[in-house]
Amino acid sequence: MHGPSPKRLSIFGIVPILIVLSVGGMTWFANAASGQSNEVAEETDPLVARQTSVASRYARLEELLLRLADVEARENPERASLLKRVARQSRERFVLEKLRGAGDLIANGQLSKALDDQKSATTELEGLLKLLLTEDRSSRIRDEKKRIGEIIKQLRLTERNERSVRARTENGVELDEVLKEQEEISKRAEQLNEELQGDDEEDSDDSDEKDSDEKDPTDSGEPSESKDPSNSDSSGEPKESSESGKESESDSESDQADSESKPSSESQPSESQPSENQPQDQQSESQPSESQQSESQPSESQPSESQPSESQQSESQQGESQQGQQDQQPQQPKSPEQDAQEQLEKAIERMKQAQDKLAKNEREGATAEQRQAEEELRKAIDKLEKILRQLREEEIQRELAKLESRLRKMAAMQSAVLDDTSQLAQTPLSQRDRSTDLKAGDLAFEEQKITLEADRAMLLLKEEGSSVAFPEVILQLREDTKRVTTRLGQSKIDAVTQGIQSDILAALEEMIAALAKAQRDNEKKQQQQQQDGGPQPNQGSGEEPLVQALAELKLLRTMQSRIQGTTDRYGGLLDVDSAGGDNSNGEEILPLLRDLAQRQDRLYQITRDLVTKRNR
Repeated sequence: MHGPSPKRLSIFGIVPILIVLSVGGMTWFANAASGQSNEVAEETDPLVARQTSVASRYARLEELLLRLADVEARENPERASLLKRVARQSRERFVLEKLRGAGDLIANGQLSKALDDQKSATTELEGLLKLLLTEDRSSRIRDEKKRIGEIIKQLRLTERNERSVRARTENGVELDEVLKEQEEISKRAEQLNEELQGDDEEDSDDSDEKDSDEKDPTDSGEPSESKDPSNSDSSGEPKESSESGKESESDSESDQADSESKPSSESQPSESQPSENQPQDQQSESQPSESQQSESQPSESQPSESQPSESQQSESQQGESQQGQQDQQPQQPKSPEQDAQEQLEKAIERMKQAQDKLAKNEREGATAEQRQAEEELRKAIDKLEKILRQLREEEIQRELAKLESRLRKMAAMQSAVLDDTSQLAQTPLSQRDRSTDLKAGDLAFEEQKITLEADRAMLLLKEEGSSVAFPEVILQLREDTKRVTTRLGQSKIDAVTQGIQSDILAALEEMIAALAKAQRDNEKKQQQQQQDGGPQPNQGSGEEPLVQALAELKLLRTMQSRIQGTTDRYGGLLDVDSAGGDNSNGEEILPLLRDLAQRQDRLYQITRDLVTKRNR
């Protein structure tokens, strides 16, 4: 089995870079176009040239996506599917048309409309880039799990050290010595807090990719823009409408302020009556000031003095209305990372308070603060363990979906080979010639492709490492496909070959059904956890297996049924040969029976490992 060549990997890495450059270029154009209201004639020509260049490069990028998809289709179908999906969404969102249209609008001097197209195209390009980067999500999940697991390990060590310091404080150890230990623990906790803050910034980007992966279909023939979070039509256009709404709101407020200031300025020279729009307290304050000014100054200066106060009033009203709108907006719930960081910061604050009380020789107060710091550390650990469980659930869903997709592909390939083998076997022995051998050879080549797919499925399961029954079934399937390949290469298209192919297909269908049920169970479990407010505290931080033990036991039972059925079938063939006095099939079937005996022994070992949880 050979993976994708480094050349293809490097070419695929160019695609996100080109999209990043396109996004950066569009941002530069948007900023340049927004500042051109007074110098349109001087700056339009270079902007048109640059915009046209970006559109041309993006047109070549769309062609490159389709070519790369064709290149990767054989060795990496998942990547090919992703590339085709990006190209399809690019066409459906009219990204290239928006880029070209922006150039035409700039050439015609319609900079405002060009700016709208540029902003929309930038949003679409960011969505496509995010979709392309989802291929690395699995490795990033593993790295994130490893990083958070290390932080949890260090926090547990910090909590044990804090507990030890508290015990030493209670036991009457010298306060100077305890204070030094407390300072060291506080410094270590602050370092962990900085590491967690850095992780939060990365996790905010990963959560967006996670959302796009959960809602995007893996590979559907029909576009589903409504379910695709990377589709920035749903995220870009509302954003623009909200911005325009804010602009219109500010315009209406400014118009309202102008309408208030105009009548006030008109009515102000008539010193006898105050403005209707002024508040009562402001009217009472303005009346004595007007009487004083009437004695010393003419009334012409009064409008200029009273107008700033009214503009300040309108500004204060706008500020209060905006403040009220902000207060009415619901606060977004905190993420588990933010909760963990908040608990850790509280623990650090308790540690510092304990240091202050130790410095003041307040032993009992320091002990209480240390105990509170321990509690906050335990809460932070619980929050981080919740993150680990969520990452594990996402990883399981991804692995199950990838494995199911590959097994479905293998089942479709095996079904086609079985049908062709059955059709070829209908040829009478007297009519079989060189063409029959060539057709059998072609079928052997197709069966060998199934073996390669089995190798890739086995690689997925080995990387995951928690399942016992599934890797064994895949291993048996691989051995069966190799045996079928050999028999087809020898033009053996008899009942034995077809029986092995039928067993392969039945095993694939059973595993597909088990994986589909496991995915449904995980979805129900996640929904139940959301309704209950998260996973139960007694679940612990252990790694959740890819599939539950019950599903693996059912698969083992199916394996036992297959072994029994195959044994009966081979026994029937041997009985037919012995009844007819012919031993032609015996030489072929006896090795198969020995292989069945080995599988039976292996099944016993796997069942024992599953019961004793030796694989955990």
